[in-house]
Amino acid sequence: MSVLKGRWEKAADAYATGEHKSGRDLELVVTFADPAGYERVLDIGAGAGHTALALAPYVQSVIVTDPVEGMLAAARQVFAKVGIRNAEFLQASAERLPFSDASFEIVTSRLAAHHFDDVALAFREVARVLRHGGRYVFVDTLAPQDAESAQFQQEIEGLRDPTHRRIHSQEEWIAICEVAGLHVEQVDVVEKAHPFDDWLDRGGEDESTRQRVRERFLTAPATAVRDLGIVVADGRVASFTDRKVVLRARRRLVAEHFSAPRPNLIESDTGFSAEVMGRTGIRYREGARSVLVDAEVLTKRGIALWSRSIKQWEPPHQADRLEAADRVRILENLRRAFASQGELLDIS
Repeated sequence: MSVLKGRWEKAADAYATGEHKSGRDLELVVTFADPAGYERVLDIGAGAGHTALALAPYVQSVIVTDPVEGMLAAARQVFAKVGIRNAEFLQASAERLPFSDASFEIVTSRLAAHHFDDVALAFREVARVLRHGGRYVFVDTLAPQDAESAQFQQEIEGLRDPTHRRIHSQEEWIAICEVAGLHVEQVDVVEKAHPFDDWLDRGGEDESTRQRVRERFLTAPATAVRDLGIVVADGRVASFTDRKVVLRARRRLVAEHFSAPRPNLIESDTGFSAEVMGRTGIRYREGARSVLVDAEVLTKRGIALWSRSIKQWEPPHQADRLEAADRVRILENLRRAFASQGELLDIS
C-alpha cells in the first residue's frame, strides 16, 4: 500500500493541473447536486479537489477527503489560489468514512470509484453519512458494452495504473447504488477525449511499463479501436475517447425491514427472500424468479457462499438472462438479509 500511495504522492501535481480540473462531467456535477446554499458537502476520493472546488461557492461547507496526503496538499493549494475558505481537508478512505450517520446533504465522488478496494462497502458508507433524502452525485468511467473492448480497457487501465481496480457498466454502477440504499433518479453519459501522452504520464509508471501500454494500444483489437476512438498518427497513439457516467442518487427515505417466519427463511419487505436449503445451498427469490446459490453452512463461522455459482435463474425462468448487475444485487441482498439475523456471509 505504501508503494501505491507513493505513486499518488508523485502524481498529485499532474492531477492538480491536468484534465480533471474541467470538463462537461464536472459541470454536470454542479447541476445534478442542485445546491441551495445551506448544504454540507462531502467529496470522497477528491484527488486535487476540483469537484469540491466547483461546489464550494454554492454551499455552506465542503469536506475534502482522500486517502493520500499528497493529494490533499495539492487540493489545499488549489483552494488557496482562488481564495475559497469554506473547506476542510481530511485524510480518509471511502470504505471507512470518519463521520457520524446522516452528516451531509450532498456527497460526491468523481473519477475515484474505480480505485476503491471495495465499491459496495464504499457506497454503503455514502448512504450511511447522507441525510435521508440527501443527494449522491457520482462520476466514473463506463465499461464498453462489447466484452472484448471492455476487457481491453480493463487491461490497459490496470497496466498504466496499478491502483486501478475495475470499470463497471452503467447497469452495474446503478445496481451497486440501489443495493446500497441509494435510489438513482438521474443519469447522463458524456464522452471524454484523452491526449494519450498526458494520460499515460499521470499513471506514474516507469518507461518500460509505459512502452508496454503504447504497444498494447497499437495492437488493440478492432472493437476497442472503434469503441475507444483510438487515434494513431505517424505510428504513435495520439488520443483515445472513453465514456463517463454522471448520476444522481438519493438516500432512500424508507428503511428496509427483515422478518424470519421460519428459522431457515429470511424475508425482506422490499420484495426478496433467502432460504437456507440444508447445508449446501441458499435459494434466493425476488418476485417470481429464484436462483440456487452454492453455499456451506459453517457452525461457528457463518456461511460460506460462492458467487460464481450465481449463473442462471431456476425454471421456469431459465431463459431470462442473469446479468452482472443481477449478480451484484443478489449478493448484496443476501449479505443484508443474513446480517439482519446476525449471520456473517463469507463471499468468494
